Amino acid sequence: MTYPNPFVAAADRYARGRPYHHARTLRRALAGWAPRAALDVACGTGLSTRGLAELGIAAVGVDVAPAMVARARADTGLPYAVAAAEALPLVAGTVELVTVGSGVHWFDQERFAAEAVRVLRPGGALLLYEHAGAAVADPAFAEWMRGTYLAQFPAPPRGALAAEFPEDGRFALAATGRWPDVVPMSRVEFAAYLATQSNVADEPPERIRDWFMAELAPFFRGDGPQPVTFQASYRLLHSGASESGRGAAAGAAAAGSEGSAPA
Repeated sequence: MTYPNPFVAAADRYARGRPYHHARTLRRALAGWAPRAALDVACGTGLSTRGLAELGIAAVGVDVAPAMVARARADTGLPYAVAAAEALPLVAGTVELVTVGSGVHWFDQERFAAEAVRVLRPGGALLLYEHAGAAVADPAFAEWMRGTYLAQFPAPPRGALAAEFPEDGRFALAATGRWPDVVPMSRVEFAAYLATQSNVADEPPERIRDWFMAELAPFFRGDGPQPVTFQASYRLLHSGASESGRGAAAGAAAAGSEGSAPA
């Protein structure tokens, strides 16, 4: 059997498997602040860029993988460009907001931080957010994750997540939040989500899908959805260029810094 180009296959997996949480996560993180223009870095298949657009923000998505960008264009009709996080395709001072959804750990973070500062307008902000750690209520699931899934498919090396992103004088923390985000998912949907993880990126799509379906059977009753809890979080960092912009970003995010999962 032949398999498709791995980047095209990855884009297909993302489009099928990633839950759309982005608009509600962004709404919480940006509560009270409405930037006019944003750059969405590591946009993948465009779910994160779509979330910005739904909040009325003019956004451009960029991703290093042409197949991801092609899928994002086809699925959302929004503007995108193929570019690395370390070489953003904008002139200096172009946008008020740079966002990264579950992607900053793949970057050269020093070079990305310099690029984010460069493209931001004075007083702009960098928003890093995560949506990971999916779990079902069955207590045996955590043991399966550790003893079966991660033992067979270890996570590849990666950099710091959003919570550890270095500020080093160029950014200062405006707001942060963390909450459980409950998403109803069937076994088919949860298997499709797990198949998007980098741990299994090199596995043949049909084989890994079937493996997940078999392995997840003890944790799902019937074919209907059940609650899957993700750990959602964000950090809103303001650039050091403007006191007024810092205050605006901090005040805007204060309402979204704590609380339970949005409906």
